Amino acid sequence: MLSTLVHPLYAEMSEQWLKWRLTLASGEDFKETYLKKFSLRETEEDFQDRLELTYVPAFAKINLYEIRNAIFQRAIDIIRKGGSPSYVEAVAGQQGGVDLSSTTLSAFLEQDVILELLAMARVGIYVDMPVLQGDTLLDKGTLHPYLYIYPTESIKSWLYGSDQKLQKVLLFQKKYTYDELTGLPLDYIDIYRYMEKTEQGVSVKDYNENDELITQSVLQIPEIPLVIAEISDSLFTDVADYQIAMMQLASSDMIYACKSNFPFYTEQYDARAQQMKQQISVDGTAAAKVGSRVEIETGTRQGRLYPLGTERPGFIHPSPEPLRASMEKQEHMKEEIRQLMMLSLSNIKSKMASSESKTIDNEGLEGGLACLGMVLEATERQIAAIWNMYEGYSGEITITYPKTYSLKSDNERIVEAEKKMKLLVTLPTVEAQRELMKDIVHTLIGHKISQTSLETIYAKIDTLTTLNIDPTILVKDVEAGILDNELCADLRGYPKGTIEKARQDHADRLARISIAQSSMDSRPQGIKDVAPDGTARRDEKTLSQTSTTNPDGGKKVRGKNL
Repeated sequence: MLSTLVHPLYAEMSEQWLKWRLTLASGEDFKETYLKKFSLRETEEDFQDRLELTYVPAFAKINLYEIRNAIFQRAIDIIRKGGSPSYVEAVAGQQGGVDLSSTTLSAFLEQDVILELLAMARVGIYVDMPVLQGDTLLDKGTLHPYLYIYPTESIKSWLYGSDQKLQKVLLFQKKYTYDELTGLPLDYIDIYRYMEKTEQGVSVKDYNENDELITQSVLQIPEIPLVIAEISDSLFTDVADYQIAMMQLASSDMIYACKSNFPFYTEQYDARAQQMKQQISVDGTAAAKVGSRVEIETGTRQGRLYPLGTERPGFIHPSPEPLRASMEKQEHMKEEIRQLMMLSLSNIKSKMASSESKTIDNEGLEGGLACLGMVLEATERQIAAIWNMYEGYSGEITITYPKTYSLKSDNERIVEAEKKMKLLVTLPTVEAQRELMKDIVHTLIGHKISQTSLETIYAKIDTLTTLNIDPTILVKDVEAGILDNELCADLRGYPKGTIEKARQDHADRLARISIAQSSMDSRPQGIKDVAPDGTARRDEKTLSQTSTTNPDGGKKVRGKNL
């Protein structure tokens, strides 16, 4: 039966795929599958209470998103040229986009493909085509191929030919059943799609779960329209168990904090006196056992008498050390998850290696990201080829992905750039300074702008005669007379003509000061022999307070500027 037919690798990996899938989802299914009882002493009721309080520490998925974002920060540098008109429009999100939901190809790869590829190590992209009602371009209208994915669990079995292309494949999918009256979806049915290359084209047969043939057709294209992207291993291989263990610790901490971490009342008593008191009752019968439970009212409005010579009753609480140790362990595991994922990333290898990918330096994280870029590039080329087969387009298609990537945060980039800036003034030649300045620019903004913009900045750096642009140093050099104003303004990035305007403004200010000073008494200020009545001192004070000599136009007086 087709429903039980699976590839040997599928049977071998199915359990591992389930763990990776649940780790990627990190939801209720993950909790219910992997949360375990502490011991046989934990009742089912207690376990269900703990299950409700438990959360999933999804740090593995968070790191996966970081890697995905690092790849598609460089999406602006992806070069796509050629292809049929509908392909070019759909890639840009026009005419319904690549998935008939107005999605660009870059967004489709980012949202649907890359996470599946990183988490599951394999994903299938199906290039489908709506059924045409005629054979002319007018009948075709705006209809064009579109994309959707098959998770690795839905690719049941496959066979490659000697040319490393799919010859046969068995796919699983769920389809809606619809209400006859309203046309609304009612339920799902299981569909098994068997595809095979033949001389007439690609044979497509859909069966239900009882192996009954539902539909069959022949696609008039030479290749099975399924592109399977693969990498050497999932990034969850080593960290899925870490997330499971972290969830157990987090669950223990939550139940402890919510139900066990309460102070309890203690009171000292004399055991001998208590025993004598309870040995005989009023009627001479045996009393309750020593240590029997006694109900005590406690609270902010309740008091307690305690015998002389005994310690005051009080409250004690459980030690926080076990909780603190568990939280510290989780912090260590969080860092280890990131380290293991970065190590797995640096060891990624493509299963679709090309001559281009073999030339890439695969050492370190950037090499792993570059390898992922090559996998996506090869995948996109196959998608474009099948798309154009549907439309009979035979023109050349060019798809090129960036060769360099980085996982550094903005803060890490700033720190690195600041260190390099300190080295800039120590280099002996302008040529060396230019190259270091280019490296600084690439570190800070190289991942945010296109390669064209980056080259434009590099060209501007090559024209600079000096690269020391520290404002403090420039001002000191101008004041010392070893740097002219024009070059200083150019180094600071001011527009041309700024110097002339500044000189005119400075001259106007000096003229205002000169006019203000010429209107004052020319006698020496503050000398009693010349102005025994003290008018010179008053005139000097008035001159210092006038708005004419003040650059901002205000009066230098205390209190309100009247």
